[in-house]
Amino acid sequence: MQAFPHKTAATCAGLGWIGKPSLLVTPEYGPRIRLGTVLTKARFQTAEPIVSDRCGKCSLCVEACPYGAIHNVNWERGKERDDLFDAYLCNGKRLEYIPVIGRKHSCGLCLQACRIGREFQNRR
Repeated sequence: MQAFPHKTAATCAGLGWIGKPSLLVTPEYGPRIRLGTVLTKARFQTAEPIVSDRCGKCSLCVEACPYGAIHNVNWERGKERDDLFDAYLCNGKRLEYIPVIGRKHSCGLCLQACRIGREFQNRR
């Protein structure tokens, strides 16, 4: 059984696009979100599907990544995660940073660097 592609569902529903670090980016929150999907037969109104990114020439996340795991490639429908981001490099390197950041998750510097959704982050 394959994992359900939550980011694909979100782009098809028009909620956001895939950013350079292979994270869903929404206009309001940027990449600072968690995804979950409810499968139902109910009909909902959705926005137009998003088929390409809106990051453009911005490379703040690329510059912020201490691992060099983000390839600075713009997403469009059909691109694979590995085209955008080296998840294995990020995962391997993050283990070195556990004593520094004190947790087993990624460092989050790419999330913090993204200018989209900063207004929401600053309201918190």
